Amino acid sequence: MPVNCNANIQRIGQTVFKQIDNEVMGHAFAVLTELGQLFDEQLYANRLALKLQNAGYKTDKEDASDSRTILYLSR
Repeated sequence: MPVNCNANIQRIGQTVFKQIDNEVMGHAFAVLTELGQLFDEQLYANRLALKLQNAGYKTDKEDASDSRTILYLSR
């Protein structure tokens, strides 16, 4: 099943990409440290979305057909 994204996607440079990547991964690892490793993926996705929203990102989630959660991110 294809993934459809209704967001307006813009190109960004490598420097900006690295900054965003470092910030998002920092939040992802913080969620993992906070919750541990044995919870359902949906719980991690919800917590990460909340952390990213608090950091000024807009998030949108989509449940994929194979039980994964896809998290879209924008500023």
